[in-house]
Amino acid sequence: MSDHDPAVQELTRAINRLTLAIEGAAARSAPWELVEEEEETVRRPTSGQRGTSSQEQSLPGVEQGDYNALAERIPPLPARVLQTGNRLRGGQYSEEYRLRRAWEAGFWAAAVLRGEIPVPRASLPIDLRPTVYIILKAPGLSAPTRVGSASDLFRITGKFGNSTLCHGFPSLAEAEAYCTAAGITLPCQHRWS
Repeated sequence: MSDHDPAVQELTRAINRLTLAIEGAAARSAPWELVEEEEETVRRPTSGQRGTSSQEQSLPGVEQGDYNALAERIPPLPARVLQTGNRLRGGQYSEEYRLRRAWEAGFWAAAVLRGEIPVPRASLPIDLRPTVYIILKAPGLSAPTRVGSASDLFRITGKFGNSTLCHGFPSLAEAEAYCTAAGITLPCQHRWS
């Protein structure tokens, strides 16, 4: 059997649907409440802002470096983010899967920015090529930025290390979901000096 076998593809889709269902059920039972952005219970840095101390911004009840406890605190995908799914095209994954993938990646990025974990968890798989790259931090970068190619990404970040935090997405809608979860405004396209 190869990855192109229809049976393998259908099994992959079934596993993805099951993953979403399990994560959705876990998120609904998590001790989160829907709070308007103006009244966020978790302080998140805004574009270009790193915030104050990690202690002040940490999620309550989560020790630094505890990935499993953080995973239990991933908030449900907001309806306003889910509504952007109609802009998504292509690939074998559903709009909800793609937006949830971006949302969760943004959640992990926010945890890195708060100093709770050194690196984000790996993102769920996707079968589309990235066309939008969000760079939240990199050596010499003063504020988050956005580029449209891997070559521009590497031109800014150089060799990836612990001081680089970035992610690529196949669409602007997914990049927006990532930024919302990370607590920043979608950065403008990078301008070269």
